[in-house]
Amino acid sequence: MSSPLIAYGPSNSLFFGGTGLFMKLLSGADQADLNYNQQRTKFLWNIFVSGCFGGFLQVTLMCPVELVKIALQTSTEDKSPWVHNANALKFEGSIHTFKTIFALKGLRGLYKGFVPMLIRDVPTGGIYFVVYEGLLPKNREDVQWYHKIWAGGWAGIASISTVLPVDVVKTRMQADDLLYPNYHNMTDCIQKLYREEGNLLVLLQVDNYKSKLSGIKFFWKGLPVITARAFPAHAMLFIGYDMTMIFLGSRR
Repeated sequence: MSSPLIAYGPSNSLFFGGTGLFMKLLSGADQADLNYNQQRTKFLWNIFVSGCFGGFLQVTLMCPVELVKIALQTSTEDKSPWVHNANALKFEGSIHTFKTIFALKGLRGLYKGFVPMLIRDVPTGGIYFVVYEGLLPKNREDVQWYHKIWAGGWAGIASISTVLPVDVVKTRMQADDLLYPNYHNMTDCIQKLYREEGNLLVLLQVDNYKSKLSGIKFFWKGLPVITARAFPAHAMLFIGYDMTMIFLGSRR
């Protein structure tokens, strides 16, 4: 399990580095003729687009990594989504899992769930930085460490909570049977989850409206836990990023 976790360092480097690089490219235009509100709006738009670009770079690295991680987490000898005809695919670590998936399904198999990850992480990257920058004091000289914790925490909650349904779909697709998948694509996965999981939740209810509502609720499963984790995790992420930039001499 350690190998997938190690990839989160380079992943965040790609995310923050790609965002910063694209932001520099977008900020090259002359803004001298713009008033403060126009400059602020343009800045937030640029940081949104840059964050989306950073999110795209992150997905290209993390899709195979998350697939391997989920395969290891869900693969057990007793019961596994990776079982077909009672024959389990037994994984012996991250490298073996990676090689097995590649041997059976090729490069395309390693990028299973790529589309929902794009939908999840690309706009999330933009929302992430817009919320963060929007919550910081407008005068950068007034920014203190606790401002960064506050802004970073809420940026994490805002970005993750808005795309949780897509994350549920992505996880189900990547945890699906490797050789005989139940979900053929993202649309098929959404329809089956809504129908099957929704019906399970309202087995004793007759009213059709309640059935539909419960089906939708399934896609927000785990929201309280995820948001509770998001605030401290992303607050510390921004603090760590800022401290690293100071250490490297890129920021005072």
